[in-house]
Amino acid sequence: MGILKKIEEDAKSGKKSLALLIDPDEYNEDYIESLFSVDFDHVSYIFIGGSLLLKSETDKLIEHLRKSCNKPLILFPGNAKHVSDKADA
Repeated sequence: MGILKKIEEDAKSGKKSLALLIDPDEYNEDYIESLFSVDFDHVSYIFIGGSLLLKSETDKLIEHLRKSCNKPLILFPGNAKHVSDKADA
């Protein structure tokens, strides 16, 4: 099932979802590892994006997240430079 379809079905059935938004400008390996040191079971989706793009770390962030978790990685771009073909949606 696609990600959009899953979100729509969860909303129709009243199931709650939680998305974690990570700004690629804030990416560093220690920060990402600290995120996974807490209870991550309640997170349904990871949104990746922000309002500025001071450095181009989107692809590196996605690759790191892909190795660290099995949550869907969804782009939430602030501009075209946040777009990556490495994300799930």
